[in-house]
Amino acid sequence: MRRYSQQKRLLFAVDCIIFGYDGQELKLLVIQRSFEPFKGKWSLVGGFVGENESAEGAAARVLKELTGLDGLYMEQLHAFTEPDRDSVERTVSIAYFALIDIQKYKQQINEDYHPVWFPINQLPELIFDHSVFVELAKEKLRYKAALHPLLFELLPAK
Repeated sequence: MRRYSQQKRLLFAVDCIIFGYDGQELKLLVIQRSFEPFKGKWSLVGGFVGENESAEGAAARVLKELTGLDGLYMEQLHAFTEPDRDSVERTVSIAYFALIDIQKYKQQINEDYHPVWFPINQLPELIFDHSVFVELAKEKLRYKAALHPLLFELLPAK
């Protein structure tokens, strides 16, 4: 394989912001990170993009592997490219967000990565810049909910 000369390596990741509605309040799904740095700390669901996959494909794969969630509607939110956003190595992340009915997906959630639904106004401290991702996703969700009734189809009839 040919490579561009004089170019530094960087990692390409995806992070998924999964909002859920349980019939009472909006919540965010987070997991406990399983490796260093920040092992055991709260994180968005995320992972690296494989050599032969798209960002969208990686996001769907990561969701399936880490939470068991499959076939979710996801929308690309933003590319986070700050050089120092990851304390280990230069990592660019494409963030995706989704809104689901928690009751509908309750049985599908895989417990291996200790996923927890936190009320949106009581979030734990998240690793790296994940709280920035969540704030931007909340703004986008408010905007879309005001303009597009299609989001309401994802919520229970109540």
